[in-house]
Amino acid sequence: MQSHYVIVEPCFGCPFRVEGIRFVPHHSYDDGLTLLFFHANGLHKETFTVLITRLLEIISPVKIHDIWAIGSAGEYAIAAYAFLSTTSHGADFHRRELIGIAHSAGATGLLMLQNAHPEIPFRGLILMDPGILPPGRSSSSKLAGIFHEIALSKPDTWTSVEEARRDLSRTYRGFAPATLEEFLVRHLPNQYTK
Repeated sequence: MQSHYVIVEPCFGCPFRVEGIRFVPHHSYDDGLTLLFFHANGLHKETFTVLITRLLEIISPVKIHDIWAIGSAGEYAIAAYAFLSTTSHGADFHRRELIGIAHSAGATGLLMLQNAHPEIPFRGLILMDPGILPPGRSSSSKLAGIFHEIALSKPDTWTSVEEARRDLSRTYRGFAPATLEEFLVRHLPNQYTK
């Protein structure tokens, strides 16, 4: 499997950068599916690296063209739409057979994206532990506010890789250790040593 990072710069309608990782299996099919992964609130696109690697080991009967993990710290539906609407990263998602796969609050962003932009051709959706709240209820607003505060309370800068590893290891205690290391390598490359 090959992978590389791409960045979509801010544009009209999306005031922030959106990052993605493209994974291409060793046996990529031009007519295969494109899987799009959306992460949970407070996590990151590298969360899926271990899962995607394992998935490609066991999914052999299914034709896969490529797999993308899209990351956003902001409005996920807006960020994903900006990412999927441009071809600056070399992909035209409007010509693909798309399967959206989302975890927790990423499912909310995926559903909002599909509802607001039906021209993006999702063939199917897989929602894992979806963070879906009934609209218009005060309890939904309160819970969304709690999730928002939790995400804002998490640091996004550290003085060292060791500090980042120590801080993030609480968040990633249930994940494969490689998930955290992937994040550290990508986001703290000048300081990283294992």
